[in-house]
Amino acid sequence: MVFSRTALVLAGGVLGLPASLLAQAPAKPAVAATMVVSATKISEDALDVAAPVSVISGDELRRRGAKTVADALQDVAGLDTGSGSDNGNRLANIGVWGLKEFDALLVTVDGVPAGGPFNPSLAQIPVEDIDRIEIVKGPQGTLYGVSAFAGMIQVFTRHPKKAGGSLTLGGGSFSDKHGNLSYTAAQGDQTIHLFGTMGRNKGWQDGTDASSDRLSLGFTQRTKEGSVDVTASILRDTSYFGSPLPVDGGQPIPGFEIDRNYAIGGGRLDHRVYSLASTVSQPLSANVRLENTLGLTRDEQISVRSFIDTADAASATATGTSLTPLETTLFDDARIIADFTAGGRHRLVAGIAYTSGKTTLEGTGFDFSLLTGPHPVVPTLDQVPVGDHRSAEDSRTFWGFYLNDEWTPFHA
Repeated sequence: MVFSRTALVLAGGVLGLPASLLAQAPAKPAVAATMVVSATKISEDALDVAAPVSVISGDELRRRGAKTVADALQDVAGLDTGSGSDNGNRLANIGVWGLKEFDALLVTVDGVPAGGPFNPSLAQIPVEDIDRIEIVKGPQGTLYGVSAFAGMIQVFTRHPKKAGGSLTLGGGSFSDKHGNLSYTAAQGDQTIHLFGTMGRNKGWQDGTDASSDRLSLGFTQRTKEGSVDVTASILRDTSYFGSPLPVDGGQPIPGFEIDRNYAIGGGRLDHRVYSLASTVSQPLSANVRLENTLGLTRDEQISVRSFIDTADAASATATGTSLTPLETTLFDDARIIADFTAGGRHRLVAGIAYTSGKTTLEGTGFDFSLLTGPHPVVPTLDQVPVGDHRSAEDSRTFWGFYLNDEWTPFHA
């Protein structure tokens, strides 16, 4: 008979004590255990985790043909992926239990926050190279900081141990073309994993094409006691934007066609992302292990947007911006994991996490007029006069420590 566990958690100076020990737990079903790490930062059977955890395997996503984050998460109860966001129709604004604030849900890739201390950069998620996705609903701030107060989504990419390769090509509606290449070379305890993807799509509105190219190279060194994983990646992602239809009283204004594009010619969002991530796990003694996760990212962007502000049946005016944000982020999480006995069995996780980011941008604002109707006449960016100059800088740094003691009083 197994009694459930209680935990004492200290994080960033906040002390939390869960409810008292639960009554006797029923025997676990005789099925293969689903191991997760998101809720406690250590590998653990999902049935032993107090928080509600969902796991999606990468093999399942590939069987379903998922190519976007929305595709990957659309069947998870309690999550809302919507039909796109300000980052384009391929990159959803994820919500949990109706809450869709960007800073309410932490999204990580191999333990590194996507976007660092800024809004999650979902373009950085390599959907085709996912090993599994773990979704933990409910507050996770004691281990992951305030940005995970509604929950977190952890994406783990593949780190194959055996040599081999695969090539996948496909296509679909709206001139969709996509493919991915995966190859692994193995020599003893060392493996090198090469992965690349390409995707092209015309979009359902005029001029809303999308394209994405990704290349990553990973190196893994495994020993009997520990391991080192290092992955370098390059991403080029471009979405050409449409423009929301103007509405009056909840209804589109006459003269605007739903499948026409009234955005400034050349409206787009580009990501040019260069990243390096590493995970080290090394024992210090028979019962103590040191782990460290490091992430460095540079995201060069081009953002050209416009929105209609006044309109009638034949013409409209619009305003927009042309900006070139540059975002750099640094993340490091160092932790000690210890197993010991003191009035029962304890598993202690103690660590410190540091996140730093800086965004700078330069650009201009502009105004222009356009003709509406089934064949709209919209100027391109180089045809409109330059307006006011825009610039901004945003620097953010967060750090904190955490302590989690998982105590099993006794087994009967």
